[in-house]
Amino acid sequence: MPPTQLPLFAKLDLGLTKALRVLLRWCALGGCWLLGLSSLVLMPFGIFTYDEGLSDISLVEAGAVLSLLPVLWRHVRYCRHFKAGFWHSLNRVLLAQGLMCAFCLLLVGLGIWLTLNGGDLQAHIRDLQTGTPLRECLTYASVLLALYLAAPTSNNKPLPRVDDTTIGVTQPDSVYATREDSL
Repeated sequence: MPPTQLPLFAKLDLGLTKALRVLLRWCALGGCWLLGLSSLVLMPFGIFTYDEGLSDISLVEAGAVLSLLPVLWRHVRYCRHFKAGFWHSLNRVLLAQGLMCAFCLLLVGLGIWLTLNGGDLQAHIRDLQTGTPLRECLTYASVLLALYLAAPTSNNKPLPRVDDTTIGVTQPDSVYATREDSL
């Protein structure tokens, strides 16, 4: 029995659904990419807040910058090993950083929501604004973790299919028994 055709309205509905899903995916990826780019571009402005040069850098910030070097070296090394191009590796870094930044923003929103339900909102905002060492450590640790996780782990290319003829193995026909042979 042949399958029934969908009506024109259903085909248009399915096409609209696919188009909206693609558009939503591109918006989500673009938003994560821009969030990661903005967080990495604005990081030096957070380090050099008071425009006093190197005396403006705290120990936590200096440690984060020094820790960034081996993690960045690891990322570049793995990208070269797995033959990831420049734009692909930059895309991985910005998407990972954007997702980490979105996760941190979600945690901040959750903290504000919990504070609104039973705490002092002004104290929570004051804690977020002051440069406490714990907040700085968590901020730079999230940047380092995102960069660490952005490194490629494989080529993401399918391996060529290996069958018996490519490796030169010939097997007798009895190995490939049919159903009739087993009855």
